[in-house]
Amino acid sequence: MSRTRSYVIPLLVIIVSVIVTWLAWPQQRIRLASPPLPLVLTTSRLDLNDAEAEARRRLAANAADTAAGVRLAEILLRKARIETDARHAVEAEGVLKTVLTHEPAEYSALKLLGAESEGRGAGATRSSAPRGARPGVLAK
Repeated sequence: MSRTRSYVIPLLVIIVSVIVTWLAWPQQRIRLASPPLPLVLTTSRLDLNDAEAEARRRLAANAADTAAGVRLAEILLRKARIETDARHAVEAEGVLKTVLTHEPAEYSALKLLGAESEGRGAGATRSSAPRGARPGVLAK
């Protein structure tokens, strides 16, 4: 009986110490600087325009908000595909470059910038045809 009692008292002291420490520990609450951007689940013009307006508002409030910049670029690239308007893609490229000036290692921005330039055909801007060659005419 004495042996069991010698284990119980230190065990109770440890349990009480853990509870007191846990209760006294400052609770770190994660507070976001701004609420997360809404997901754009559809490609309807209304949803894209609403999400674009929210991303632009956040960027106007804080130019270093990389999440808003990346989201705006995603929306602009979607709009470029839907409306077949390359101006949106050019604007998305500018937004991504601005994001990368604030956060050079932002993976999402780098990925989108690479996809945007690949989709635009940046690697194939120069033709492999000789200078001055006309399309459809074979060289001798």
